[in-house]
Amino acid sequence: MVMETELKFTVHDRAVFDGVRAMKRIGGYDLVDRGAAVHTDTYFDTGDLCMFNGKVILRMRACVDGTVLTFKAQARSYDGIYRRVEINEPVDITPEAIGSGACDDLPPMTALREQVGDIALAPSLTVRNNRHTIHCVREGLPQFEIVLDDVTFSGPRGEAHALELEVESLGGSDDDLSIIGRELSERFNLAPAGPSKYILGMKLLGNAE
Repeated sequence: MVMETELKFTVHDRAVFDGVRAMKRIGGYDLVDRGAAVHTDTYFDTGDLCMFNGKVILRMRACVDGTVLTFKAQARSYDGIYRRVEINEPVDITPEAIGSGACDDLPPMTALREQVGDIALAPSLTVRNNRHTIHCVREGLPQFEIVLDDVTFSGPRGEAHALELEVESLGGSDDDLSIIGRELSERFNLAPAGPSKYILGMKLLGNAE
């Protein structure tokens, strides 16, 4: 179990991504480009949107390195910084297995049951994310991660697109996280984003009002 600590911003112009990738330093940190990758996320919910309404996340992420099942508790915001418990588990299952109960003994599922009880889950949203990652490094150690997300949401009502920028702590202080976020926000005129791509996607597609 880890505590996810991050800032999230909405990006309205794709040129912002080019500007961030061109930077060499921010907040006293060297920037090291880690390249781009694509992953596909499947989010799960109940018919009455228990997860959406409770701001709790169960996500299965498929990427080139394998598949990971993740539980995230409701995010708490302090001075614009979102914090929430995150539990990850590598898996070798399909999204359909989630609703069968066959993987209820996995740590993310156990945490979910403790949070919301024994609910019936099914895939509710698919998110394809083209992600570019940049590390903020000091004395050879990455302390923060800047991610540039080009996202496509898919559901029964069609598709929607969004651009987001996130800054996540890899062990750095909240003060430095705020400094990096402020520099990015002022330089590129960024607006704060909500705590979850799931909530954003469901609203953009009209799956939840």
